[in-house]
Amino acid sequence: MRLVLIGKITRPHGFRGSFVVHSGSGRDSVLGTLAAIYLGEDPTKARRHEIVEAAWMPRGWKLQVKEIQTEALAKQSIGLSVYGAREDFPPLAPGEYYADDLVGMSVLDASTGSPIGRLASIENSNEAGDRWWCETPKGLVAIPARTEFVRSVDTAAGEIRVVLPREDDP
Repeated sequence: MRLVLIGKITRPHGFRGSFVVHSGSGRDSVLGTLAAIYLGEDPTKARRHEIVEAAWMPRGWKLQVKEIQTEALAKQSIGLSVYGAREDFPPLAPGEYYADDLVGMSVLDASTGSPIGRLASIENSNEAGDRWWCETPKGLVAIPARTEFVRSVDTAAGEIRVVLPREDDP
């Protein structure tokens, strides 16, 4: 089973063990579709928890799980990572993808098709927008996850075509 990071527990919500999860995907997170999540410091230590309730709120997802029934337990969970089993994620429409599935794909120059490197990681940020980190022979390069930089994603071919940002780009 492959666990995928979905977010982090940020605070308790109420007195019955509910808690709030910050997810880089916001309202579009898979949290509303899953029957179970895995909580832990990292994927190797994560334990399965059955979801009783999942609801989107303006500041994150409110979750209630069967195994956490008190505010004290919810407080102890603050800072834990929230994972989902990749095989439990719902299928996507053509042209859509889960960001985690892109890690490891080849990154090519959109104009020439020349290899640039491989996608090493994705940094989620609600404020500034996501950044994709490309491992190149010269080191890591940040690519803003916006259409002017990411021109195409071909999951079948395992390729991402990009325009690298200039030094003066935000």
